[in-house]
Amino acid sequence: MKKYAIYAGIFLTWIAVILFIDPRGEFSINDDWAYAHNARELSVEGRFFFSFWPAMTLVGQTLWSTVITEIFGFSLLNLRISTLILAVGLSLALFALFRQLSGSRKMGLLLTLILTGSPLLLNQSFTYMTEIPFLFCLTISVIGFYKFLTADSWIGYGVGLVFMIGALLVRQTALIIPLAFLIATLAKHRRHIRMLALSVAPALVGFLILAGYKQWRQSMGYALHNYSEVGT
Repeated sequence: MKKYAIYAGIFLTWIAVILFIDPRGEFSINDDWAYAHNARELSVEGRFFFSFWPAMTLVGQTLWSTVITEIFGFSLLNLRISTLILAVGLSLALFALFRQLSGSRKMGLLLTLILTGSPLLLNQSFTYMTEIPFLFCLTISVIGFYKFLTADSWIGYGVGLVFMIGALLVRQTALIIPLAFLIATLAKHRRHIRMLALSVAPALVGFLILAGYKQWRQSMGYALHNYSEVGT
């Protein structure tokens, strides 16, 4: 019961923060003017568009924000709201992860407040930048793979894989997830061939997705511009 009370407390704290800071306003913050181009084209024109500026994949974030803009209409405010929804979800996911790792609700809550209340994450929560969508997917993926490693949960493995793909479609640096999972699995199950195959699979999926993304983007006639490929 206390666990759910903490989740409710985190949610209500976010409501208070949002009311205090007030995300309203039709203006860009940092680089989100470039990301908003992609979102507007998909929301208003119904087609994928890739601005010259972004260095990341950006597909996952664009798809998510379009769900919001399809309901409430396109605006920079609604794009920020799509980020804020994920920021709340990120805090809840971080508490779940930190509680598992520390074995303590109090420590889990403290770590969650320290991280999500930091100037960097709090600032990014009120933008249409990629950090919050990326960290949301990354955290859920880590929780899933952690469940698989510690409790042989196939549901955890599936969740980890799905949200790893989601993170990759926001920023290609999400390759850190399957690589870390591979190292952790080898350290624990180095003699099991089946576990070895399961540990390699997410990394293969990740690299194939990025290779496919590159080909898909170029097939639509969009140059890669500033897109950061693996190795650069």
